[in-house]
Amino acid sequence: MLDKIFGLFGSSAVSLRWTTACRLPKDFKIRKMLPVGGKTLLIAGCHNKSSSMGLEDEEACIIRFGERGLEEVFKGPKGSWVTALSASEETALAVLNILGRGVPNGQSDLSVEPGRQEQVLLSRDAGKSWNSQGRIPEALQKHGYFGVTTIAVAGPTCFWLRGHTGLIKSRDGGRSWREIPSPLPTTGVTLPMAADDEKDLLLGSEGLVRSGDGGQTWALLSKERIEATDGLYVTRRQEKGGLEIGKIADSGLLWVSHLEESYLPMAVAHRGEQVFISAAPVAEKKAELGWFLDANKTCLLASPDGGKTFHKKLVPAVSTDALAISPRGIAWMIDSSRRVYWAEIHLS
Repeated sequence: MLDKIFGLFGSSAVSLRWTTACRLPKDFKIRKMLPVGGKTLLIAGCHNKSSSMGLEDEEACIIRFGERGLEEVFKGPKGSWVTALSASEETALAVLNILGRGVPNGQSDLSVEPGRQEQVLLSRDAGKSWNSQGRIPEALQKHGYFGVTTIAVAGPTCFWLRGHTGLIKSRDGGRSWREIPSPLPTTGVTLPMAADDEKDLLLGSEGLVRSGDGGQTWALLSKERIEATDGLYVTRRQEKGGLEIGKIADSGLLWVSHLEESYLPMAVAHRGEQVFISAAPVAEKKAELGWFLDANKTCLLASPDGGKTFHKKLVPAVSTDALAISPRGIAWMIDSSRRVYWAEIHLS
């Protein structure tokens, strides 16, 4: 029952009324959060019962909170972790990184051969059950590794994977993949990507490019570094401070607002003219060390007018990875005691 109220945060502009959803297991470590549909949340993470906290001791799992409460819907072998997670309607896709010691059937939800690998996991029921679509082909890897960081689900059978060694596409539900030449470098911690369908694709990182023909040709929209996009709105953090919000139009990219305070945007979503950004304030900058994030002040930036003006709300999430916002205007967060909360975002 979702009946425990965490508290009321807000002002005349934006308010969040947090309601407890569930509590995560004690040994669970968060990696990815993904709202699916209305009040359904997928949480990719791992169990780590060892004090070493090394990757070889992690056991990947996907937890789902939905109509049946909290369920562990996928368990990986020891030495595995989820690197990317995405969904569209009922179709969800995840990429599992496995150190590959070799795991027989029965010890996890996968049978794993020796050797480091990345396996693609597919769900057709909004994350209730998962099936492996096999490994990313070695022919598409460089140095034996693809390094997936971002997924775009463009339809029930069309998927895009972006990693540190390139961009690949599947048109048959993940059974086969082919490389798509990308005009942008694949360096950086985040590699933003969004796809509306099989042909329309938006890539960000050291610039912003758009393709309307499945990656055969590309149009340059910006040379500036892009931190996040949902396919319509984009964000960029300026080196001298401040955050800019842009909108994709038929004529190209239009920058619609500038926030003086410095933020590192983690994700962006929109519902009509309402725009939501999860972000962490940048505490300071030192020439020799770079930017510092104030991780204790994870915040929600909300706009009622298409990104022209924003209102800030601090969120008591345990980290920047522990806040997620759905296009339906529902925020999810996890606090320091591993409790999961949801709230409808109200703007006035």
